[in-house]
Amino acid sequence: MRETFVALKHVSVWKRTAFVFFFVMVLVGYGFLAMVLYWKWFDNAPPVRSVYQHDKFVSRPVQSKEEAKQWEITEAKAGSVVYRYTEYCLLRPVTGEIKRHWENGLVYLAPTTFNIGRVGCYKRSFSLTVPPAAGHTSTFYQIIEYQINPIKTYLHRNKPIKLNIL
Repeated sequence: MRETFVALKHVSVWKRTAFVFFFVMVLVGYGFLAMVLYWKWFDNAPPVRSVYQHDKFVSRPVQSKEEAKQWEITEAKAGSVVYRYTEYCLLRPVTGEIKRHWENGLVYLAPTTFNIGRVGCYKRSFSLTVPPAAGHTSTFYQIIEYQINPIKTYLHRNKPIKLNIL
């Protein structure tokens, strides 16, 4: 060790500085590579777990599966508000972009919203406005896109729900 120090004592300050700079840059490069590899292959845990999704819309906000079964509907007037009951657990503190739309030969986009929740389990009734497609059966689709890290996105697809529009 002492010999190395003595040997470095004879090297110019510029060369020592260049060596230290190069060594630090190599360490930073390996750290960045390790981080990208972790994001790509090991950061795979889904941020959300769906516990329960009611398979029909409900006519009013509810707080349980039993209430959802009591208030479920298969028909609604165009322009009315219906609710989708779901139970889920948010496992990571990430933001989800909720993309929703109705299809019945035409596509009606519902407003995109953002879900910023705390880690934990939730029971929720989400409100939706029925599209103006009287006399048709429409199917509602919802996809939640979570940005897990800078290079990976997780898509959570909810089950589609059919609704007869009066």
